[in-house]
Amino acid sequence: MLIRAIAAFLISFFLASPISYASQADKAYQSAKQGCSKLQKSQKLRKSSHNWQKAIENFEAFIDKYPKDSRVAGAMLTVGELYERLYECSNNNEDINAAIESYRTLVKKFPKSPLADDAVFRTGEIYLKHKKNREAAYIEFDKVLRKYPKGNMAAKAAGRVKVLSAKAKAEEPRKQQTTEASDTGKDYIHVNNIKYWSTPDYSRVVVYADSKVSFKETFLKEKDGDQPPRLFLDLSGSKLNRELMQPISINDGLLKAARAGQFDLNTVRVVLDIESIDSYKIFALEDPYRIVIDVSGEKREGESDQIGQIISKSDKAFKPATALVPVAKKPEPNSSLAQQLGLGIKRIVVDPGHGGHDPGAIGYGGMKEKDVVLDVGRRLRKILTEELGVEVIMTRDTDIFIPLEERTAIANTSGADLFVSLHCNASRNKKAGGIETYSLNFATDEESMRLAAKENATSMKNISDLQVILNDLMLNSKVNESSRLARYVQDSLLDILFDNGDRPKDRGVKQAPFYVLVGAQMPSILVEMSFITNKEEARKLSDEKFQRTVAESIADGVRKYSEVIKVASYQ
Repeated sequence: MLIRAIAAFLISFFLASPISYASQADKAYQSAKQGCSKLQKSQKLRKSSHNWQKAIENFEAFIDKYPKDSRVAGAMLTVGELYERLYECSNNNEDINAAIESYRTLVKKFPKSPLADDAVFRTGEIYLKHKKNREAAYIEFDKVLRKYPKGNMAAKAAGRVKVLSAKAKAEEPRKQQTTEASDTGKDYIHVNNIKYWSTPDYSRVVVYADSKVSFKETFLKEKDGDQPPRLFLDLSGSKLNRELMQPISINDGLLKAARAGQFDLNTVRVVLDIESIDSYKIFALEDPYRIVIDVSGEKREGESDQIGQIISKSDKAFKPATALVPVAKKPEPNSSLAQQLGLGIKRIVVDPGHGGHDPGAIGYGGMKEKDVVLDVGRRLRKILTEELGVEVIMTRDTDIFIPLEERTAIANTSGADLFVSLHCNASRNKKAGGIETYSLNFATDEESMRLAAKENATSMKNISDLQVILNDLMLNSKVNESSRLARYVQDSLLDILFDNGDRPKDRGVKQAPFYVLVGAQMPSILVEMSFITNKEEARKLSDEKFQRTVAESIADGVRKYSEVIKVASYQ
């Protein structure tokens, strides 16, 4: 009798669940839609930023709770449009960036949706009207024509491309002068190195100079089938090292080549010959000064994942980046419950900070940050691989120096799902202690600014300068996901260390502009796992048991985050 009752309950539950799910989803969607309609009809309600934010939250709640519903793509488009309207009230750059992020998420998750071309077109309009960036706008409108030639936005996009092309042609710079640069009477900034990392859907090109240099970017469309589209930087008051004058062949599906030349007496020009790109970002980092160009596009069928090549004047040859990226062995089948369940994270890049000539913070008794984080990183790799069944890539597995921009490039080119950078904190106050976990964003306090300056090996002023341009850099930085991951890791560190008899001080989940997180295309965090300058905490950091517990705690936070996003994706 009991068995029959249980069977009847299970049958009724599974029969009723889809109906209940659909009904609840419809109710949530209609509620969000009605609230939006009411807002748009009321002039009084439209004047308040709070009302626009509330409408956005209603649609975002629907998207998060019912990700498989057929109306999600439309809801994402509506969220983008609402953020645009919110920006008109708030004039806050974060709101217009959120609109772009919503449109791009729609295109990524629903590339075949009839709304995808609307989302791309709206992104172009934002760049054109709000950000005054005609080059970025041109790329978006051209993308509509290339990817959605039969869509309803094709005609409008063609009109925008025509107007922007005419303006670009009118402003096209003069032809290159043949006169060589001269050092007479002038101190030049030397452009001394170019590196790149590449996959079929992402490329990073870095231009190095011996000091800060002013530069201007220009995007030119294809010219009469004669020259490919190209993106170039003009670096003023500069001179190019002769060994960099040979073109660099890339041919990754996004970029054909990179080349540099002495444009005139005072200008070095770096040109990227484009095959097909969807977007790009350009930003500068300090100490040493380098200009980073991130290019993104869509992987073509038949192209496999690969970690690209590195070109540098010191190597004078191609070297595979894989030499710097030891990959953990594949886990044995059925070796853990997590593997059998199948977590939502498959590949993680673990980044032990500093290394080589950069020791990081020097702690109590001469302890070096670079050694501690490498030990913890190796333990974390072992746990993630054996217990969670994920593939782990280390940015460094030995005591070598890896530049910060290269660490991010390794994560992006390897197609990582998560990026975890490991560090130890330090302070002049020897009693300062505790654990904190960071994601990329504006620093909210001076202490976070100080820490970012330390980890970036730069000055507080340079951190302040970076914050000015951080808005655009965070567009694809998974801000919300990174913050959520940081919270899970921080909570696990506190809980597990407490259960093991420690009493760690909770310094919280924070935000700051860390170079190593800039441009990361996956949820990314930086963990400051105790103060190496605190005598008691330094003693613990040197203890193998404590290191193992820290690694277990970080892995536990990753597991909890992974389980949450997997459940959300299957609802």
